[in-house]
Amino acid sequence: MALRPVSRGAAGFLRVIGPSAIAYADLRGNRQYISLGNLTRNDRISLIIMNYALAQRLKIWGRVEVSEVPSSATDIWPATAERIITITIEAFDWNCPSHIPRRLTEEEFGGEIAVLREENNRLRRALSERQAGTE
Repeated sequence: MALRPVSRGAAGFLRVIGPSAIAYADLRGNRQYISLGNLTRNDRISLIIMNYALAQRLKIWGRVEVSEVPSSATDIWPATAERIITITIEAFDWNCPSHIPRRLTEEEFGGEIAVLREENNRLRRALSERQAGTE
């Protein structure tokens, strides 16, 4: 059986709802019907949560409960939420970060990209001037 990601959500799409429970919204239009069908047949789930900026990987194993979005929770979950997927965590494991590549967004990099581009341009100009002077 091939493993495929169920969802890739924006930061904060997983919510802690108890000491050993997390949840996420099953959003209209994400077309994950296969995943939802699998979860209704077999309630076991595993998640691999990556934080490339900090080279962290968390594996979570648990059991799923699929429920409708309570009308009292419309301010908590997105308007497009069709169901809530609640995961009762049975086990978790932090992996060794030694083989996780560091990947940063421009925002996470803190504006350093512009500084590095300018440095790169300055070095290219200096190299061009040096090469022009030796010809």
